Amino acid sequence: MKRGHIHPILQNDFKRFGLFGLIYGLFLSLFIPIKLFNLIGYSKHIEDINPYAIFRFNSENGIYILGIVIFSIILGVVIFSEAQNYSSNNHLYGLPFTKKEIFINKVLVGIFLILIACLFNVILCYLLLLKTNYYNILKLIILKYYILVFILSTIFFMYSVLFSTMTTNNLLNALFSFTFCVLPYGIVKLLNMLLENILIGRYEQFKETILPHLFPFSIMAGLTLELFKSKDLILFLMSIIFIFILSFALFLYRKNENINRLIVFKFLEPVFVYVVTFITMLIFGIIIINMLPKSFIGVTIGCFIGAFLGHYVSQMVLHREIVVFKYMKGFYVYVLLMIIVIFVLGKTDIVYRHTPPKVEEVEGAYVTIEQHKFKSIERNNFNYLIRNPNTIAQIIELQNYLIGLKQIPYEVNSTFIVYKLKDGSIVKRKYLTDYTIKEEEYLKQISKDKDFKTVEYDILRIKPEHIKDVVVIYKNKTYEIKDNEKINYVCKNLREDILNDRYDLSTFEGTIRITLYPQYYKKYGIDRDNQILDYQISSGNKWIEEVIK
Repeated sequence: MKRGHIHPILQNDFKRFGLFGLIYGLFLSLFIPIKLFNLIGYSKHIEDINPYAIFRFNSENGIYILGIVIFSIILGVVIFSEAQNYSSNNHLYGLPFTKKEIFINKVLVGIFLILIACLFNVILCYLLLLKTNYYNILKLIILKYYILVFILSTIFFMYSVLFSTMTTNNLLNALFSFTFCVLPYGIVKLLNMLLENILIGRYEQFKETILPHLFPFSIMAGLTLELFKSKDLILFLMSIIFIFILSFALFLYRKNENINRLIVFKFLEPVFVYVVTFITMLIFGIIIINMLPKSFIGVTIGCFIGAFLGHYVSQMVLHREIVVFKYMKGFYVYVLLMIIVIFVLGKTDIVYRHTPPKVEEVEGAYVTIEQHKFKSIERNNFNYLIRNPNTIAQIIELQNYLIGLKQIPYEVNSTFIVYKLKDGSIVKRKYLTDYTIKEEEYLKQISKDKDFKTVEYDILRIKPEHIKDVVVIYKNKTYEIKDNEKINYVCKNLREDILNDRYDLSTFEGTIRITLYPQYYKKYGIDRDNQILDYQISSGNKWIEEVIK
């Protein structure tokens, strides 16, 4: 066979699979080009353009992201389908080409088809904008965006190449590839859902972005153009090279006589079995939780049923038999370990503290139903907390009460509690419950504590000399105060009102706005996003008349 400049495999596969590249290009054109077309029709001002809003992956309820993943995987499955069954595999290796030539040229076909799909969309976007004022502004952004689409599509494509070397079934290849692409994100999501019901009051969740450059599915919903940085691009390219080298090594190592096995490499069979077992265990655990909330036995039974089904079905698939109990020895060890783990997590304080601390263990505490306030003091390492033992005891009572309530699976009302213990550790809890009258009574009592007020009201911590100016809006008039004596007067009276429970929010007659010198925001643990401190003027603040004279 005489070879020209283009390798015969490359040439032949382009003819056979070029349609898939065209379909992918058309799929991509349903999103960004359509947005740009609408932009031309409706937007009149160039300055109104927000590229980060237009060029994003999180579009159309996730259909776009899933489409990129699925099309890229199908492309790899189709191109490497010849290596999946016995007859075509024999034909492929009967050709006068080395394994190296076959692998590299088939990978190049996929990469070129993805590139053509992305270039098609770049050209389409340019044609849409060519005679508009948007062209010069958006041309570089369009190019950057589709470079990212190309890179991410190539990563997903390479995963299907990787699994084509491990499996001998196209459907299994596609399922494995898709599962693996979303696996870290999906497992962490499921694990967080399960732990929310085992670890009542859990505040910190596992991050869903694990190795984001190797598993980019987890970050596509939140980031797009932000990923076009040298560091990110280098890490993405390293991921592609890593998957390519691993796939190439397995392709060369794989033996043709193993083509009748579902999983080509025997050493990977246990990995397949236990990943399936773990995922089904999580899913069934969550199902039982939704049916029997706060039932430790129910969660344990649900996890056991899920693990059994996952393990049994995976063994059936591997061995192609209906009765596979003889292959289930490892399952019993797995179940024993999982029961121990669930018991340790759910019934002991070894890993997670379920019971509130004792008053004598606590250096300081705080409770709030406002997440922004909790986040603010968290950023400042909880330097301002309640120190009064009696109030701390009330917070502990409130926590015990919240633990006994049904936790709801949505964040309508959240109660945040933190303890700074005398051993230096921090205990943070978040309870998702229906807001009750009894909880309101607890919070009302706790709010009378002086330390609580110091956390809630920044004015109790601020020295008057650190205030830049005060603006009073009263009776539809605005008064700017820069006189130090009057600023001292405002601070003194506002503090007295708060400390003596005269700060009445039931009536509104105006606002006091306090601005600090920039260098003091961090000192007082005040969020720089809130540079103006607002305080309400009520009908009881008669002293305000003296300020505006």
